[in-house]
Amino acid sequence: MDVGQSITIAATASGGTGKFSYQWYLDGAATGTNSSTYVFEPGSSSVGTDSIYVVITDYGTSSGAT
Repeated sequence: MDVGQSITIAATASGGTGKFSYQWYLDGAATGTNSSTYVFEPGSSSVGTDSIYVVITDYGTSSGAT
């Protein structure tokens, strides 16, 4: 990618009970983006390889016997 370009990355969770939380990381640091999509735009000093990943947490409810 060149400076000025961007890419949108989407995460899809399946299974669980629903109510998912998303936290995206760029080069090991949290980005502050908490949606299922992340838009990456390399900065003017960004040269080389970047690592992007997402942690998805399922905050769904569970029911137990009473």
